[in-house]
Order: sequence, then C-alpha cells, then structure tokens
Amino acid sequence: MAKAPSLAARLAAVAAQPNTNPYQMTAPANQDSQQVAEPQFAPAPVAMAEPMAPAPVFAAPNFAMPAPQKAKARDGRVMVAGYFSPELSRSLRILAAERDVTVQHLVGEGLDFVLRHYGKHPMGER
Repeated sequence: MAKAPSLAARLAAVAAQPNTNPYQMTAPANQDSQQVAEPQFAPAPVAMAEPMAPAPVFAAPNFAMPAPQKAKARDGRVMVAGYFSPELSRSLRILAAERDVTVQHLVGEGLDFVLRHYGKHPMGER
C-alpha cells in the first residue's frame, strides 16, 4: 500500500499547476489509480445588450438616536416616585382595578389626604 502524499506536497503540486480559468474544475492527481477525466465547467458566455449602469451611491446610515419626545399628557408635570414593598404595590394595583382607576389616581388621592392632614391646600392631582 502506497503512502498518501502530505498536505504540503499536495499544496506545492496545486501551486505549480497553471490555472488560467478560475471556473475550471480539475481533479487532484491520484497515484493509486488511473486518472479519470473529469468534466470541465466554464461559465456560459453572457451577451451584453447594453452597458451596465454604475452602482448607486448610498449615503452613510445615521446611527444617532432620535431626541426623546415627551408625551403631551406630561407637559408641565414632574414625576414624584418612591420605592415600596411588592405587597404595597400589589395592593395598590388591586384597589385601582377594583375602583376602575389608575394607580396614579390613587397616589394623587393619597397625597391630597397628606396635604390636608398637614394643613396645606390639596392639589387635586388625579
């Protein structure tokens, strides 16, 4: 049994072969058996009816983030927030759903009660 040629030997053999047509397929030489003629593929000639137009030039994409737009309902308003327990949050959401109002409405109602308690005029923010 004959020893197979090394990869370096195969690469040197391929590099030594002249290859004028990049589409032409050739079979590697096989030392153990007779070389079988492989079909040769070449691209079909293309008839050009008219010259090709130059490729269009596109502008570079703009990756800048658009300026955030404030909702009109928030014009003239400031956020007042706090961190509370999950139980309180859940209770507020349940109460809001039962009364068919928003949590923001309930918070505004609660702040009105606090303002009244301390002798301040309630804002009626709901």
